[in-house]
Amino acid sequence: MKYGLACLLILTLVFPAEARERTPLEQAKKIKVGSRVVVYLKNNQIAEGRLGEPTGDRFTLQPFVAGDLDRVVLFQDVQKITRIKEHSAAINVANNVIGYILLVIELYCAISNHDCLGWGP
Repeated sequence: MKYGLACLLILTLVFPAEARERTPLEQAKKIKVGSRVVVYLKNNQIAEGRLGEPTGDRFTLQPFVAGDLDRVVLFQDVQKITRIKEHSAAINVANNVIGYILLVIELYCAISNHDCLGWGP
């Protein structure tokens, strides 16, 4: 009996309770200011930009392109705010290198008429 009760208590710690949905203000406070975000508005519009400082009932959405104006967004108009994950420079370089290697292999196979993949007759 004690063993079964202990197992049940451990399972309650392992499986978290269903999380309630955060308000847009709570979502904005979890994201670092200046991060790239996508804002889903209640009128089914989508806005992208860099998150400005959230203040009270609003926040600013700074454009990616320099020269455009900041957009003030009210939290009451927001359905959801999500952060756009950015890759590091090392990952971008690795992706480019792999892409170029695959391109060279493909060109070699096409020019030399070799069946590089072994699928031919």
